[in-house]
Order: sequence, then structure tokens, then C-alpha cells
Amino acid sequence: MYLYALTAQEYEERSIDYDTAMEEMTEAERQGSWACHEFQQAARAYFSWKNIKALDLYEALRKEPYCKPFLKKVRDLGVERIDFLWGIEEFLFIRCEAECRAHAFAKAIATQADAPAPWDVRDDDVDNFISQESEWDDELFHIRMMNPVLYTEICVETSRLLREFARVAELNP
Repeated sequence: MYLYALTAQEYEERSIDYDTAMEEMTEAERQGSWACHEFQQAARAYFSWKNIKALDLYEALRKEPYCKPFLKKVRDLGVERIDFLWGIEEFLFIRCEAECRAHAFAKAIATQADAPAPWDVRDDDVDNFISQESEWDDELFHIRMMNPVLYTEICVETSRLLREFARVAELNP
């Protein structure tokens, strides 16, 4: 028996796309998503999302000069600081779950016999690999169809981990 006993037609009727899922979030949650993205871009070393707290992330963004326009935009949208922190917290939860799932995918991609070196793996390759995995993994298929934000973050985190593998490999030949 399948964990998620929906027919293909039921999935087709109930599934939502990424844009729709993001539109259903509050403005604070959408901006929390961007805050995590900005933090990831500003990070100068590997980190795990599970070690990041919303307030620490917010303070790190405040100290980063190139993040000032983003934070001004959040204020201009009328998002209160407490709501923004909750939005960041919500997205940290999503990123943490995605990161946990991404470890297995990154390892599977990196250890395939015919796999290119981690630094040669493109984001499209990661997306295709995870999409193929979802064809036989009921839980991942359900996430892909019903929670496209988490599914996208799983792909993003898998790519991030592969880039980290490549960086470490270059430092330690």
C-alpha cells in the first residue's frame, strides 16, 4: 500500500505549482525565504541551517552591506520586524528539512559510478536526478506534487551540498 494513496488524476487536480505556493504564503514568509537566500549568498563558509536562528540570521543580514537594499525593501513592504523574524523562522524550518533530505541525494549523485566530479554537476542535473528519484519514492513524489516549495528547496540544498563537496575536494586533493 502506498503511503499517499492518491491517483494520478487526484494529484493532477490537487497539486500546486511553486508560484502558487509562494503566493499562498504571507508577505513575511516570502521575505523570510529571500532572507535565507540572501544569507546563503553572503555566507563565506559552509553552514548547516539547523545551526542558524532567525534572530542571528537577521542580525547577520543587517551587518552585510549588500543586504541593506533587501532589508529596506522588507520595511517598505510594511513587514514588521517580529513578523519578518517569524517568516525567517518558518523558512529556516523548510530549509532544515530540505537540508536533511539533500544529504542523501548529494551523496547519491557524488558517488554514482558515471557521475561527473561534484564541481561539474549543474543545477539542472540535480533537478533531473531528484525528479527521477521522485518517480519511485512515494513520499518524495507527494512532496513534489503537494509541497513545491519544500521540493524546490531540496533541489537547492542538494546543489549547495555538492558545491561544498567540490570546495572541500579542491582544498584537500
